[in-house]
Amino acid sequence: MAERHGFVPREPIKKIVRRKEAEPSANLNIRPPVSVYNRFVAWAIENRMSYPEALKELMDRANI
Repeated sequence: MAERHGFVPREPIKKIVRRKEAEPSANLNIRPPVSVYNRFVAWAIENRMSYPEALKELMDRANI
C-alpha cells in the first residue's frame, strides 16, 4: 500500500558481491624473468585461477 502512495523502502540497497575474501590481502611485487612470468600466467589461465589462487596452489603443492 505504501508503494502506491510513493513511499520507498528505507532499507539500504545491498551490494551484490561475487565472493567474499577469506582474509585481508597484501601486495606482493616481484619482477621475474619474462619466461617465468609467462609460464606462471599461462598456468593460471589454463587452471582458471586468479594470480593469488595460483600462487596459493603452487605453494600448497610445494608444502610451503
